[in-house]
Amino acid sequence: MSRDNDVLVLGGAGVDTIVYVPRLPLPYADSYMIEQGIRTRAGQTGDFVALGLCALGLRVHHLDMLGDDPEGDLVRALHRERGIALTAVPQPAGGVSFAPKITPADAQVDWKLPAHVVDRQIRACTPDPGAWTELDGVRLKLGPVALDPADSADRGRPGPGGAAAPDLAPGELQAVRNAVLVGTGSRPVLLGDVQAPGKRQMTAPEWARGLRSGGPARFG
Repeated sequence: MSRDNDVLVLGGAGVDTIVYVPRLPLPYADSYMIEQGIRTRAGQTGDFVALGLCALGLRVHHLDMLGDDPEGDLVRALHRERGIALTAVPQPAGGVSFAPKITPADAQVDWKLPAHVVDRQIRACTPDPGAWTELDGVRLKLGPVALDPADSADRGRPGPGGAAAPDLAPGELQAVRNAVLVGTGSRPVLLGDVQAPGKRQMTAPEWARGLRSGGPARFG
């Protein structure tokens, strides 16, 4: 690949499959007869970005993985016809990607992780299979948490209501001014909805009012 390029376009090479239909919108039916056939053409986002930049007079190089198949040949031909440099990295044979299904075990919140990771884990498991944690052996379903915008990665900065963010151990709970904080591996997060077994979903402050007073509560 030459260094004498203005722009390097990464990815986005591919084909579009065009299916001709009698009219739009289509009325509901189990199947349709395709009279004019199906057409496949080269051109996805990366291809069109490269074409546009080339039309502006920029020196463009496009890099992506392409299969050794008719679709890959269409992409290579498009770049060749338009004079756009293309590095086609061979796509590994049999390299089908597989994303395993998220299981309930994956949905158990690990409070030792940093706050932003906890936030993403819970959101990734919402609504199914549902993020959960335990308190005194009781399994609780959790809604998304919130990263307090007044907080920062540094301990001791302002928290809810302008008060200093408490220094909580991972999983440790603390109720503050119509909110409930939970400690993580970096900084506390604001607890969202909570649902105990056999009970309705409620906001964190509502749920916290039902906790027994005594020592500090901590999610397991």
